[in-house]
Amino acid sequence: MTFSIAVKCRETGMYGVAATTTSLGVGCRCLYAKANTGAVLTQHSTDPRRGTRGIEMLSHGKTAKEVIDELVTGDPTIGHRQLAVVDGEGNTAYFLG
Repeated sequence: MTFSIAVKCRETGMYGVAATTTSLGVGCRCLYAKANTGAVLTQHSTDPRRGTRGIEMLSHGKTAKEVIDELVTGDPTIGHRQLAVVDGEGNTAYFLG
């Protein structure tokens, strides 16, 4: 089981992310953040490409909801995944497969 959290400091634009997990090595595949951009959490059958792709979309000004919508579209394995996003404005969106 994995628990993760992402937060944004409105004063500095920095993001904090953390995870705790029972599976060794999984935590390093769950957390993605970029200052003044956003954070992406991916867990349960993680796919690290989703984290880097989500950060890239946030870098181009997409909202948290737009990132989630795009990450889940057209993926036959999405039912096995959990995603959360915090965007540059501090808005959040999530998907629970």
